[in-house]
Amino acid sequence: MSLFFENDVARRWALRHIVFMTYIGKVANGTVVLPPEVHLPEGIKVEVTPLVTKQEAEDFTEGILQIAKRVQGLPSDLAERHDFYLHGHFQK
Repeated sequence: MSLFFENDVARRWALRHIVFMTYIGKVANGTVVLPPEVHLPEGIKVEVTPLVTKQEAEDFTEGILQIAKRVQGLPSDLAERHDFYLHGHFQK
């Protein structure tokens, strides 16, 4: 029995009926609401990953850029050789 399913019946149903793909829903009153055409078996485990909004991504990027502007004294080849500088791994 797979770790992803509560029981063998759920596993067999899923293998016949679910095309394993990602669905996008919205949270309403604390519950994830999927599109009406999505039908999952009762009790199946799901993984929920919140999506980042465009504004959140832009804010994060701006924050990283502000930090990067303050950093001084780094090697000019840091981007190319970051593994060497972090871990001592030589390029092959």
